[in-house]
Amino acid sequence: MPGPPALTMNTAAAALQSNMQRTGTNLHVSTIQQVQAYEANGHTYSLISYTNESGITKNMVIESYYNSEGELVETSYRCESSSCDCQIQVYENTSGGYSLRCTCTPCTMFIE
Repeated sequence: MPGPPALTMNTAAAALQSNMQRTGTNLHVSTIQQVQAYEANGHTYSLISYTNESGITKNMVIESYYNSEGELVETSYRCESSSCDCQIQVYENTSGGYSLRCTCTPCTMFIE
């Protein structure tokens, strides 16, 4: 079964806003910079790069898939740290799927 449609530049802002409301996260998005999509095993991973109100580029991955009842399920991933410019990366793993990691060691990955 194919995964849900990937987010686009037009739909990414609404998806981020919806995610913030769902998780109670207070992210301040000024501009969507880029959206990259990855698909594997019925899951779609949308890597959204955005600029916050301070002009700092951040990013988040929204993973989406359909559960066994056909309902859309979304999970967000982001990396944060006070000691480095933490970003999340998507990379292809050896089984043909995708894995996520933070760019520096002191980062914490938030999964919501």
